[in-house]
Amino acid sequence: MKKNTIVVLRIVLLFMSYNLIIAQNTSSKGILTVKINNIKTKNGKIIVKLFKKGDAIFGTPFLQLTAGITNDVAEVKFEDLSFANYVVFAFHDKNNNAIVDHNLLGFPTEPMGFSNHWNFNLLSGMPTYKKTNFLFSKENNSISIKVK
Repeated sequence: MKKNTIVVLRIVLLFMSYNLIIAQNTSSKGILTVKINNIKTKNGKIIVKLFKKGDAIFGTPFLQLTAGITNDVAEVKFEDLSFANYVVFAFHDKNNNAIVDHNLLGFPTEPMGFSNHWNFNLLSGMPTYKKTNFLFSKENNSISIKVK
């Protein structure tokens, strides 16, 4: 009886060890590729900000990357990013001052775009997490943003 118990315990420990190894190899992170298109001029740079739930969209981003412009497009990759819901905001910083410029009425004067194909206009209201978030996952690991 004791011998059978030891054999069963060894099998259980072996099974648990195998499952632990498999679980460690199953990644919950990936690389998010963001492609920015509709860039009208090559001057300046593209700034891409990544926000997680709870972040203020026009506040300090969770992560931020900058990209040069090649053939009217730009691309950034957020590496080692946990799978979750995020908001991406991109803008064409034409004058390289690292902020979105506005006119006297407070409207943005530099082209910008958001994830979830959300467009800023007079009727849309301000962007919110709910309107602009998307799910980053192993299957959904690339988005495209059109700046306007």
